Amino acid sequence: MMNKPILNFIAKLALLSAPIILLVVFYVTTDPFKVVYKYSAYYESGKPSTVILNRDYVSTEMFLKNDPVYHYEAFIFGNSRSLFWQIEDWKSYIRTDQCFHFDASGESIYGIYQKFNLLTQRKVSIKHAIIILDSETLKTVENSRGHLLLKHPLLSGQSWLSFQMEYLKTFFSGKFLLAYIDYKLTGKIKPYMTENYILDNRPMDYDIKWNQIKFTYFEKIISDNRDSYYEPRSKIFFSRDQVQEASPAVISDKQKEMLLTIRKIFEQNHTDYRIVINPLYDQKKFSQIDLEYLKTLFGKDHVFDFSGINSITRDKYNYYEESHYRPQVSRKMLSVMYSEKDSPEKRKNR
Repeated sequence: MMNKPILNFIAKLALLSAPIILLVVFYVTTDPFKVVYKYSAYYESGKPSTVILNRDYVSTEMFLKNDPVYHYEAFIFGNSRSLFWQIEDWKSYIRTDQCFHFDASGESIYGIYQKFNLLTQRKVSIKHAIIILDSETLKTVENSRGHLLLKHPLLSGQSWLSFQMEYLKTFFSGKFLLAYIDYKLTGKIKPYMTENYILDNRPMDYDIKWNQIKFTYFEKIISDNRDSYYEPRSKIFFSRDQVQEASPAVISDKQKEMLLTIRKIFEQNHTDYRIVINPLYDQKKFSQIDLEYLKTLFGKDHVFDFSGINSITRDKYNYYEESHYRPQVSRKMLSVMYSEKDSPEKRKNR
């Protein structure tokens, strides 16, 4: 038999570890980040996601689940700004609705490259594609860090255990745990919970087939009374210097390898593609060195630079805030990209 001191130690250890065990059970049961179980849909239309999810993980899971059903042949790649390229607008130009938003928060050239590899491995026919990027997209050539930016293990090769531990670690962080338990107890998303992207109170619409998020709620507010949206956010829209600034060149050997692979995949699939440089609110011009490289690699008729000081970026009403433009902007860009003079048919006859 164990002596009394050892029994007392075990009892104290069990007492001390009980809260941790209960929290782990709570985590596994509620699956706040939706990475423990599989889901038919990761969002519910008309409601906020509450816990901000890893968009790369969601996009990859939805592709794996739905491609056997919808047989996707048209893809939009990019960071969260690409969310506002609506499939309803794009499909009229490409005459197919077998489209998929393959976006990710803080997407990188590494993430886009790995998604193309996944499509190739699965023998997906990529008939149409839009890659939406900016300098930030091109910087990262390895797996991103942080639970919102990590790539799906199928893309990165990261072990499932390591991937899951990142979320468990985030769950136990003081700010998240407090906010999440408070929300579960009260059912309310309080102002402090939305700071630093802990929880999200923005209602959204979601299309399962296209993996498309839409912020119809905010578009309605702007449509009904534009000032009611922009005046409370006036501090967000900082003034810009009217002297044109440019982002530094970021494309080096590693990026070139990935971009070359993507171009080869386009050639193998005879893809009708467009490369788009984002019109950012800061009005910085995309590096001329990087732009020339992209035009040389992909063809100048396939690369569209909307960065810098122009009619889009001058108008603050084209933006939800300083990082994301509205769907009206992507519609304008689509009309330029697929104008009659730049259509594939016209280019073939040049």
